[in-house]
Order: sequence, then C-alpha cells, then structure tokens
Amino acid sequence: MVSYREGRMNVNLRTRDFFFFDSEFSGIFQEHTPYEIDPDGSQKSLEKTFNGIMLFPPSDESPTSLIKTTLWSAGRGYAQYLDEITEVDPKENGTVRVTAKGFRHRGANGIWNLVIEPESQWLVREATFFSQHNPDEAVFHVKNEGLLTSKTLSFATGSVWIDNPSLDSPVEFEGYYEDASDRFTQEVFAAAKKVMDPPYPEITEITDYRADPPIVVDTARLKRESEKGLSEDLFQTLIEGDDLPKEPVRQIVPKPPPEVPEPRSNPWSRDVFIVILCLIVLAGGGFYLRTRLRKAGS
Repeated sequence: MVSYREGRMNVNLRTRDFFFFDSEFSGIFQEHTPYEIDPDGSQKSLEKTFNGIMLFPPSDESPTSLIKTTLWSAGRGYAQYLDEITEVDPKENGTVRVTAKGFRHRGANGIWNLVIEPESQWLVREATFFSQHNPDEAVFHVKNEGLLTSKTLSFATGSVWIDNPSLDSPVEFEGYYEDASDRFTQEVFAAAKKVMDPPYPEITEITDYRADPPIVVDTARLKRESEKGLSEDLFQTLIEGDDLPKEPVRQIVPKPPPEVPEPRSNPWSRDVFIVILCLIVLAGGGFYLRTRLRKAGS
C-alpha cells in the first residue's frame, strides 16, 4: 500500500510471513512494516509494524494459496499442477520451454507455459498461466533470477510476480529470498507456532475462520477500549499474555445440535407388557397349585 503526505511517500511492505499447519488448526501470519521515502530516495522505517493473523480449520485449503505463490516465485512446486505435457522446446541457452495442460487449484483449469533450467536442478525460471475460459490473456506471469542452493534443491533469490499482465495497470509483486531448506526444521515450526498464539504484538488483527461467522479481533481497538475500562481482560490476554481464558479468540463455540425429541413411549406396548407379565405370573402360579394338588391326591 502506498500513500503520499507532505511530499513524502509512505509504503507498507510485507516483511515477514509464517505459514503454520498442524492437526489442530492452520494459520497465516503476515508482518507489515511502514517505510517513509523522501523525494531524494532516502528511506527510513517507521519502526511500528502491524500484523495480520488468519486461523483456519486444519482441513481448509485456503492457506495453501499463499504458499503456492511463494513456491512458484522461487521456481518450485509446479509438477503436481501439470496434467499433460503437450510441447517441449529446448533452447540454445540451455533452458527448456514446456507447454502443459493443468490447473492452478481445483476447478481452475488452463494452460501452463514454463521456462525450465535443467542445470539448476530443473528450476522453473518463468511461468505463465492461461485460464481455459480466456486462453488469450494470462492470469499471472512470474519470472525469477539468482540461485540459492540447499543440500538437495536450488531456489531463486528474487522474483517478480505480475497479476493480470495484459491489463493497463497490472499488479506487480517483488520477492527476495535469503535462505531456504528442503527439510522440516523444528526451529521454524516452533517460530511459526509462537506467532500464532498470544501474547500478540500491539497492532494485530486476528481473524478466526474456524467460527461461523468468523471471529475478528483488532488488538489496537482493544487497547483503546481497555484504556476506557472496556474489554480489559481480553486486552491483557492478547497483549500482555496474562494467563486468562482465550475463548474470545481461539475457542470456537460449536453450534448446538438440533433438538431431538425424546422417544415417546407407546402406552399400548407398556400395557401389553404388563398383561403378558401378569399372565406369566398366573400361569406359573397355576402350574404350582396343580402340582401341589397332585401330590396331595397321591
């Protein structure tokens, strides 16, 4: 987001992302840092960051959309979205151009145009996706550069992602990558888990999509309300990390189950049972009485 004031340009940059997936919930954490840029090009951070946290049920695929954007920008993660390769065209510079039928996500089918660099462990250097409903206009185009190598895989160090590049004013994103790992690390998992739980930074908006409708909590608003004596307990829970109940943010109140009427007892069934029981008692008594009379007669 860009704004202008007194000849200066204020830019809010997304400076840190965490994606968390566990059996309990999935989550996305995004940190935004505002910068002030003077007309001469000098810049300074305004220090205070603001954050967004989104929580999802573990089965929700929504968080994976941002992960795909990150992976694709770094040149990885395409194979599972290709259904059928229709053209392979090797180039003199060592790259290979590939055209394939595939999809972006479920229900979004189309055509992929990829530029692959085999010598960099088949890194995808360029990717363009065309929807099957509008095959002449690209949905997005991404191109990367540089090489960052882990133990078994290589990644790009920078990328430019353009949404709807055929428009007059397309949306453009730049990404830079300083480190990469192709293995699970407990340190990264713990860091991602930590930012999902209270205490939260002072300016944070938490949206919990596990509730219907979603629960939205703005810690900046809660701070203002706490200064007025409102929402004080919730503010302490989220900001100061006090050991208070977390129901307002994390607990999802389930919908009450539909009322099931108690089964009605059939009076006829009860009466029939009583009659049968009486007949059994009478029959047993009659059998006992006849047996005693026979013994007395003999």
